Amino acid sequence: MKDFGQFLLSKNLISSDRLLTCILEQIDSIPSTPQLLKEINLMSSDQIIQALTTQAVEEIGFKEACVKLNFWNETLSSSLKKELLSRRTPLANILLRRGLITLTDLTKALDEFLSEEEKISSQK
Repeated sequence: MKDFGQFLLSKNLISSDRLLTCILEQIDSIPSTPQLLKEINLMSSDQIIQALTTQAVEEIGFKEACVKLNFWNETLSSSLKKELLSRRTPLANILLRRGLITLTDLTKALDEFLSEEEKISSQK
């Protein structure tokens, strides 16, 4: 599956710099993993502190620290991913809000993107 942002680039509907700006805004709209774990009560404060300490001391990523401490499991991972996806601002919304693409052009591009994705899926 091709990324919609990459599709827009390939059709010259947006520049790399503008796409990157929108992706960075999208990333900024999502809370950090420790914040989100605390907000939705998937880990206790003590567990998060332990994981952050392990992360800092061992110079590893937060998830890796959680795995090392046996805090990370498939249920937590799935719940976290679902929550992250629900909180992420869609790229299309950012593009429209910034005036980087018109609703008409976005709709046409999305129709074409989904049509291409459907063709690829049916060939598998």
